[in-house]
Parts: sequence; structure tokens; C-alpha cells
Amino acid sequence: SGINAEYGDLTPIVIASCTRLCIICVVINSCGSTSNSLYLDMSSKSVEELCALLNDSDPNNRTLACLSLSNCNDVTPQIVEKVRVLLTDGDRLVRESACVALAKFKSPESVPMLLNTWRNDTISDVRSAAMQALQLIGTPEAQRGIEMVRMLKDEINKISAAVKESQEC
Repeated sequence: SGINAEYGDLTPIVIASCTRLCIICVVINSCGSTSNSLYLDMSSKSVEELCALLNDSDPNNRTLACLSLSNCNDVTPQIVEKVRVLLTDGDRLVRESACVALAKFKSPESVPMLLNTWRNDTISDVRSAAMQALQLIGTPEAQRGIEMVRMLKDEINKISAAVKESQEC
């Protein structure tokens, strides 16, 4: 009763943590690979369950499902599309995990949405994950987008330096 008085009822947190742990266990237990590869051979049932969790109401479950799918050996265009949709999710961790997954998928068809995320997301960690995904994917379109932003950043730095210099005079 002392813990409940000080910290309140932790039951919802424990249940949520157990749910996430169960998701991870389902993925690990259904893998057929015994190699040390970073990518997992998942059963189609596990992949279906993880894809279903991409639409879960809990953003933590969506994040974990996305990250789990990012380690899947057999990535289909349908999985890529389901993950790509998460770039517009309301939760920043879900958007960040989508960037990580798309980077691991090396999905060139995701470049336009990753560029949009990199340019427009309000959260710097999400923008950083999108940029890293673009660098890893490395298509000409991704490289052009990265170069455009670098050029703009250089020009802004020049203006900032000029303003600072004019204020010192």
C-alpha cells in the first residue's frame, strides 16, 4: 500500500509493459532462423500479427511492431506500404520507427515521403531518422534532396555570419 500511496496504481503500466513484452516474445519465438543475422525469418502468421499491430491504438505497440517488422527477412511491398503510412502517424516514436524500418528496407519508393518527413516534421529526432534513412537508401532522388538542404543550410549560415559581423561593428 505504501507504493500505491506514493506512485499511484501501477497496474496499467504493468499491463502495457507485459503486452509489449508478449509482442516481442511472439516475434522471437516464431522465428525459424538460428543464424546470427540481424534479420529474422518470421512465420507469415507472425508477420500478419505484427502488421495488424501497426494499426493498434497504443503507439508503443505500433512502434514495437514497426521495429520488429524492420528485422524481417521477407519484406513485401505491402509491408513497406503499411510502414510508410506510419510516417504521418500522430506519435513521434511511431514516425521515427517508420524511418528506421524504411531505412532497413532500403525502400526507394519511400524517398518522396521520407524527404517530406525530413523537411517538415516538427520533431528533430524524426527529421534526423528520416535523413539517415535517405542517406542509407542513397537513390539519386534522395541525394538531390539531401544536397538541396545542405546548400540552403550553407546559405543560411553565411547570412547568419554576415548579421553577426554587422552587429559587431
